[in-house]
Amino acid sequence: MIEIYTDGSCKGNGTENALGGWAAIVYIDGVIKSVSAGTEKNSTNNICELKPIIWAVGHYGDRHPTVYTDSAYAFNALTNWRHAWKANGWRRKNNGEIKNLEYIQAFDKMESMGLTINLVKVKGHANCKGNILADKLATGEMTISQVMDSQ
Repeated sequence: MIEIYTDGSCKGNGTENALGGWAAIVYIDGVIKSVSAGTEKNSTNNICELKPIIWAVGHYGDRHPTVYTDSAYAFNALTNWRHAWKANGWRRKNNGEIKNLEYIQAFDKMESMGLTINLVKVKGHANCKGNILADKLATGEMTISQVMDSQ
């Protein structure tokens, strides 16, 4: 069984030079097998929440993992809102622009190619070890080697 915990963060969210971080921690049969993380200049928190989910689909979508996120925005954008936006020509009901559309369309394209995940919303920082580790890595409080050694 493959479970992937994702998280994103952004220092200075909403400002011109915001620095974001994201992380994905891959568990196979309950053991950490892989960790991926990155930083994004001039980013937002929502972008950094979407990036590791897109990474998970691209790397493990052919194995249909369960991917956990604590982001209500990412969860809703990819599971609930995306289908209506797509049916409306990738516009909101009021014809408004969709933020972070490139990430949402990337997810949609990978899913249409047969790559799928079971996306689950978890409560952030609520005694969920995978979520806590992903948060610490995304915020820069831990390194990949520290996460790998945390078992």
